[in-house]
Amino acid sequence: MSSDDEICLSEEAIQCLNAINFAKALDSETSENWQLSQFWYDENTSIVLAKECLSALKNTNLNVGCLCSPSVYDKLVEICPEKEGQFLLFEFDKRFKQHNRNFIFYDYQSPETVSCKFANSCAIVLADPPFLSEECLSKVVAMAKFLSTGKIIVSTGIIMESYLSNLLPNVSKCNFTPQHERKLGNEFGCFVNYETVYLNTVRDVCSFETTVPSEHRKVQQLLFSAVQKALTGKCKQNV
Repeated sequence: MSSDDEICLSEEAIQCLNAINFAKALDSETSENWQLSQFWYDENTSIVLAKECLSALKNTNLNVGCLCSPSVYDKLVEICPEKEGQFLLFEFDKRFKQHNRNFIFYDYQSPETVSCKFANSCAIVLADPPFLSEECLSKVVAMAKFLSTGKIIVSTGIIMESYLSNLLPNVSKCNFTPQHERKLGNEFGCFVNYETVYLNTVRDVCSFETTVPSEHRKVQQLLFSAVQKALTGKCKQNV
């Protein structure tokens, strides 16, 4: 094949290439900002929480509200891109406005910035208060109640459990323990006000069988396959 020949990639290959560039951009743009008390969940924790949120979308056109939990929002989009329009990210860090995320600016100290149109718009809300303080927890839980039609998951430090029980009726600690990419000094837990699908049957991430491959590996495999097809077709034309 001549060096002057052009390889014509299929639309699928081009989409895959764009996805790789998108994933690289996410990696570079969304590193943890410790000043904002950002600590990302590890891969498996993000998957478990995303799966739990998706279970609430059966037979409904309502949304999943990710309240201060951008890593789970991105995992939801990765697992179930066809429902991306039903995933809402309420977040302070404006870096997450990029790449067409459904980003709604949220400052727990100024909750009035969130439009009334989002009231009761979510079938479930996953809330991850950025700070382990009573003020922060109370305001984030109040927003979760505002957004949700009922189901709420709060991922926070165990030390906040007794205070949380005063804020959220019928709340209970789940068997599942969330893990972070970086080891934190405080023990964390998931607290819910409803009967969960996964969080009380999965005790740890190791016992949860995931079927979602690495985004980078999946996209690269698709791209490699598409390029092979393009090269094969080009070679046949030159025979």
